Amino acid sequence: MQLGLFLKGIGLSLSDALAFWKQAFSRRTPPEKFDKEYAYNIRHNYGKEGKRVQYTPYGCMKIISSQPGVGDHHGCPFRHSDEDQLMALLKSRGIDREGQDQIRELVQGHHYQVACTRVWSLTHGNTSVPDTVGNHPNAYFDASRQYNASLQGGTQTKLETQPQEQKQQTDNENAETSAADIVSDETIKLNDVDSSHQSNTVQEENQILIPTTQEENKQTEGNEMEY
Repeated sequence: MQLGLFLKGIGLSLSDALAFWKQAFSRRTPPEKFDKEYAYNIRHNYGKEGKRVQYTPYGCMKIISSQPGVGDHHGCPFRHSDEDQLMALLKSRGIDREGQDQIRELVQGHHYQVACTRVWSLTHGNTSVPDTVGNHPNAYFDASRQYNASLQGGTQTKLETQPQEQKQQTDNENAETSAADIVSDETIKLNDVDSSHQSNTVQEENQILIPTTQEENKQTEGNEMEY
């Protein structure tokens, strides 16, 4: 669900989402079985089934506080990946040893969101980090897309990746979690970070790191599926 709602938030339509997940499931799930057992849950996330609620993408606080099970691949890469996995991921993004050490220190101090902003800076030319980065995966994507557009001389048009109800959800999550749990030293102002699980059909630029590293945990909220 975490990845599915993230993709919805960056603009993936319902029809494209159905096609994407059908292809992703195709190795183990015949199309007929997918249509019967999984398509409903995808439509449900888009407000087309059940109570017809328009579900919004998860914010960082909700993701960090989640508890992925063994073998799952969703969650926050800084909170839920072991050190070797995280360092390998950072290396794959072109982050050098010094940068890896900085991020390791932040993660060990439970400064997960600051580590995220640091990665953003290191993978975007050491530029200053937009205030929204580190609070929501879709805001990270939005800022990364704007950065790449600026390199190509394009207009940095802000994407509507965080509608009002989603912003309220994020604000509520932030209010409910003590800032000390995430950033205990507010003097740490490193201008600046992303996860796996990007699809070729939605991948924007090589520099975009989607913060979702642990595979869909089956949840039982109504008829929804963890995919």
